[in-house]
Amino acid sequence: MAQERIHIDISDEPDLRDLVDQVRSRGTSFVLQMADEDVAVLEPPKRSRKRRSGVVTEDDPLFRLIGIGSSGARGVGSEDKHEALLRAKREHCRDR
Repeated sequence: MAQERIHIDISDEPDLRDLVDQVRSRGTSFVLQMADEDVAVLEPPKRSRKRRSGVVTEDDPLFRLIGIGSSGARGVGSEDKHEALLRAKREHCRDR
């Protein structure tokens, strides 16, 4: 289970602010030690990744895959799925 984090304002602590600036600029974690003992880890916050819009553009590598499964044969692929659904519905209603 994750432990609760305690927030500490270091605005008036120049030494700690310098250390934080180093963590920010390098983008890596720092392990704080006392003698030979690790006592704390100072790491930059995780940045949220931007979500892609979901729109595939021509420069997207996946763009070339669009329609790759189309065989051109009627009734085989999803090209005529709407017509197939209508036919199935009509047949279902007719059989009642």
